[in-house]
Amino acid sequence: SLKINAAQNSVPFIQGALASPMTLSFGGASNAVGDAAFSLTITNMNLAHWRSLVGDYSGSLNLALNLLCQRSGGTLTLDLASQLADFSGKFGSNQIANADVTLSARVGLDDFAKIQLHEYNLQLSRQKQMMLSASGSGNYDLKNQEARAQTEVELIVAVPEAQISSGALKINLQLAQRQNGADTTHAPVIDRTVSGDLQLRGLSGHYAAFRFDDLETSFDWDAQLKDNHLTVRKLAGKLRQSGQAAGAFEATGDFDLGSLGQATVALTDVNQNALRTFFAPAPGDKTLDSISITASASARFAAKGEAGARGNIQIANLVLTDPKRELPKTPLSADFTFDGLLRGDQAELKELVGTLRLADQPGGGFNVSGKYDLKNQTGQVALKLIDLNQNALGPFVGPALGDKTLSSVSVYADTTAAYDANGESALKGAIVITNLLVIDSTGKLPRIPLWVGLQLDGAFGKKVLNLRQLQLNLSPTDRAKNEVLLSGRVDLNQSKVISGEMQLGAEAVDLTPYYDLFAAAPGTNAPHATEDKRKPSSRSREALPNPASEPAPVELPFHNFNLALNIGQLYLREITINNWLANVKLDGGKIELKPFDLALNGASLKTAANLNLGVPGYQYDLGLSAERIPLEPIVNTFQPEKRGQIKGDLIAHAQVKGAGVTGVSLRKNLSGQFDFNFANASLKIASPRAKAFFAPIALLLDLPDLAGSPLNSIRAEGRMGNGKINLTHFNVNSDSFLADTAGEITIADELMNSPIEKSLIHLSVPRAAAERLHMVPKDAPSDSAFVKLPDFAKIAGTLGEPQTEIDKKSLSSAAARKLADRVVGDKIPLNLFPK
Repeated sequence: SLKINAAQNSVPFIQGALASPMTLSFGGASNAVGDAAFSLTITNMNLAHWRSLVGDYSGSLNLALNLLCQRSGGTLTLDLASQLADFSGKFGSNQIANADVTLSARVGLDDFAKIQLHEYNLQLSRQKQMMLSASGSGNYDLKNQEARAQTEVELIVAVPEAQISSGALKINLQLAQRQNGADTTHAPVIDRTVSGDLQLRGLSGHYAAFRFDDLETSFDWDAQLKDNHLTVRKLAGKLRQSGQAAGAFEATGDFDLGSLGQATVALTDVNQNALRTFFAPAPGDKTLDSISITASASARFAAKGEAGARGNIQIANLVLTDPKRELPKTPLSADFTFDGLLRGDQAELKELVGTLRLADQPGGGFNVSGKYDLKNQTGQVALKLIDLNQNALGPFVGPALGDKTLSSVSVYADTTAAYDANGESALKGAIVITNLLVIDSTGKLPRIPLWVGLQLDGAFGKKVLNLRQLQLNLSPTDRAKNEVLLSGRVDLNQSKVISGEMQLGAEAVDLTPYYDLFAAAPGTNAPHATEDKRKPSSRSREALPNPASEPAPVELPFHNFNLALNIGQLYLREITINNWLANVKLDGGKIELKPFDLALNGASLKTAANLNLGVPGYQYDLGLSAERIPLEPIVNTFQPEKRGQIKGDLIAHAQVKGAGVTGVSLRKNLSGQFDFNFANASLKIASPRAKAFFAPIALLLDLPDLAGSPLNSIRAEGRMGNGKINLTHFNVNSDSFLADTAGEITIADELMNSPIEKSLIHLSVPRAAAERLHMVPKDAPSDSAFVKLPDFAKIAGTLGEPQTEIDKKSLSSAAARKLADRVVGDKIPLNLFPK
């Protein structure tokens, strides 16, 4: 007999007993003996008191174990019942606390050859809530290696950290193994099977951007492994969410492990009920209303032969909703087929074909094929676009067209590319857009289809890009052939350095039809933002406490890079450019623009620039020469709603040199001269600041139309240097007044706060107005159209906020009698101005 007793603090917690001898006979023969039993009981064992033996765990353990021996060990039966309460502990980086675990099992061993798991039950709860339960049974024959087992696991899903509020996972698994009989010529074959199902029910909550609403899934499987041959007879699953079907899949396969195999996969109606959850972040602010994906594919594999895959995918009823309502409600559909293989080091995409549809209308398609040598790292690919039309492209280009509609288009492409990791790669092909027709609600756009062609021929090798041809062809017009050619060479051999040259040239280009497609219609321009009067003006007259610092240096990656432009004629609505020649040289932070010459509607325009961006604040040397540039066609082209409102010729000459853009640097380094003349003009004063400048003068002289009369000419001449901007002459002429002035601006630390030296404004008004005001000087010629008034107004303020000052003393001495004649009641015009 055997007895075991243990106590802690005089309280027994382990008891064990063997009432009679236990005989075990392994030879198959034994004398008749009685049964023997061994029992072991553990009561309320506190694991925290035994940390030195069991580790850093806590909890209370209760256990009952009974071992029954019959027939001298011919039959052994083990019964176990255990409970671990309020268990806490760490397992690596994972931790569990306040868990209750119960485990019961009944196991038998017959003749030391057959193991029988009659049953087992495992339950895990946390904070008194059931989290996991498992049960099952099985048997195993040690002699013939036959086995069978089944288990069922149920997991309650609740993850507060991931905000998963509910869900249950249930797994049912069956395992079986048997041995086929062996003979003298064949070894025994082990036949193993595994089958079962998995069910996820009621999963709700969200994790990151993924939301689950009563998500349900079910999976079934059945597979057999016989010797080295695996057969997947069934692998199938279904999805549901919010009580709605969300799709299904099924797969089968047959494999000789290590040598060859084949498999098939099918998807059936995987729809928005599933994809809204898993792809919600992808469309941004758009919502997936509906979609249905059905697919089938097969794959094959041979270790010493070829591997391949082929199949098709159908996407139907795709509808997205966006807040701006720019996407169509008409469903999109697409069909794809593919076929590829791998033979040794050679991979081949025989075809990847796709077709698109909008509802029942065809939208075009594409075809891709190619080969790749995995060993030599070389390959070729071909892409063809076939009648990709408005049905497919309309939903995507519609927002860019504004109030216009893409009525028709057809896109074709035939391109090839070659890749060689150790040699030269090349890209060659053509893209043609035909029947391009955009219509507008006003019917102003011509209903003449356009076309666009692009031809590309280039190569890349040894880190050098050789662009032999990139030719753009547009629909020819009466004014232009519309062919543009870009070519050049780009060298990338030096790290972080791009060198080379590019040339862009054309004989004649008319962009008008294409510009009209995207230009905003008159009246649709976005309103100009208005200044919030409650906020202080950004052009405050008070000096800023900390003048702006100079911009940081800019080092461009281009070194010894040259861009050349040569366009014979360019047309854009009413703008005509002739003989446009330009050359830009980029070298680190240095940019040289010379020449930049063209004739704009017959007028010469020349500019030159030498910039150094590699120093703080930049260095610049700029030149401009414009000879009677007509402004009317420019305004009519870009602001057609103002057609005829702005006219005149711009004559401009300027040379500016300096370093830095802050007031401090400009005062030190700025030099040059300028002469701007806006002649033969018809320009209304639209600026609120300009109107406010003339308002007190107009009010004083009782000339309300003073600022409303179109300007006939404006001229400004000046010099820059020695910390000042010297306006040597400034003249404005209109039918209502003539004004001229001159003066200096001393550059302040904050440029826009630079003070304007108070300078007299010499003002003349039409003779009739002067006579009405009784302000005609005695010496004024009788035949003069304008009469010069006494100098009573000055320009003052700052460069950012110029103002008008009235000299009341000049008015009193020269015009007191005239003002007295204009008294109405007790109101005198002089009182309109502050003292």
